[in-house]
Amino acid sequence: MIGNIHQIEGGYTAQRVGERNLQAVSTVADALPMMHAGAPDITDIETLLEVVDGVLLTGARPNVHPSYFGTEPHPSHEPYDENRDAVARKLTRACIDRGIPAFGVCRGFQERCVAFGSSLHPENRNLPRRMNYRVPRLESGERHPYSEVVLADRHGINLLPGAFLISYLAVRQFESIRSTVKALPTPGIASSLRVWWKTVP
Repeated sequence: MIGNIHQIEGGYTAQRVGERNLQAVSTVADALPMMHAGAPDITDIETLLEVVDGVLLTGARPNVHPSYFGTEPHPSHEPYDENRDAVARKLTRACIDRGIPAFGVCRGFQERCVAFGSSLHPENRNLPRRMNYRVPRLESGERHPYSEVVLADRHGINLLPGAFLISYLAVRQFESIRSTVKALPTPGIASSLRVWWKTVP
């Protein structure tokens, strides 16, 4: 799992990964979770892949930098984490080359797609007939304080025929709190990996 850059008290740079991701790797995959640095100057991808059986590209607040898919940066697309961009791109390609499982969640899914030629739309909720998958907010605009509200199921998901997740989950339909807030206007070669879904109203 790649760590995400985080500022502590506005001055100390740290990296972190969500505990839910750690719990999922432990309880669902029955594996030992490890976090590695999202910094290209200190992350040796080849050495890392010699000691892991799979990679989880976690979600994160920063967006993939638009330069990776030929779009001009805009303040509304910020923040970015270009160190993680560099590590995730190289790591994703290396996993495919070596046949090592790599699963992307939220931003991690975007990283996989961009690594193989897809583009992203910065705000899925601004497109016609799309749901708003953002975290629920109070009337004041602040993030909702209760996790049972933030993480409540939002919609059903149908996996398309042939999606490899069917063999892992043994189901074709399930409930999700939300899918990625980015659209994929240009599918790229990532679509051939058969990790597709469509939302069910």
